[in-house]
Amino acid sequence: MEPHIPAVLNMMQSTDYGALLSTTTLLYYLSDTPSCRASIVTQATKVMKLLNRRMVVPYAEFDKVAVKLAANLVIDAQTKREVMLLLPAIANFMEATKSKDNDTQVSTVRFLSSMADTTDEAHRAELVTMGVVRRLRVIVRDGKKPSPQMALAVLRTHLKDHFAAIRIQAVYRGWLQR
Repeated sequence: MEPHIPAVLNMMQSTDYGALLSTTTLLYYLSDTPSCRASIVTQATKVMKLLNRRMVVPYAEFDKVAVKLAANLVIDAQTKREVMLLLPAIANFMEATKSKDNDTQVSTVRFLSSMADTTDEAHRAELVTMGVVRRLRVIVRDGKKPSPQMALAVLRTHLKDHFAAIRIQAVYRGWLQR
């Protein structure tokens, strides 16, 4: 199936919603296999740009598959660096945390966890600036199982310093209000 991945990516440029959903679903299933994932990851920037273009229009089915695909793609450091250059795409994927669908929330937490699992502190700081900690805290508070546990694990492992700083700021602001 690897030689057909460029053709599938070309089909993703279609304006037809059915074709777009089908090709995105196909790429998601292909990204589960290591050999095909390697071929897709080499074109991760193109895939993320195509997904970002479509994430603006709210289709619950598409959002679910797109976030799953994105979570499968951001597995290595190079891909994370490429995706960090597409800040609007990350912001659109963060909007999926508002979904009431548990599967979409779990996939979004997986995506954000993969993005935060980096040694580059500048990338983490950029994610925090975008509001990742706030979104994960909302999932911890309001989400359905297992996404709250996953979000809390991300906050405690990958974003622990930022999470603690934000908690201290909230306590301090509360103290100032009294």
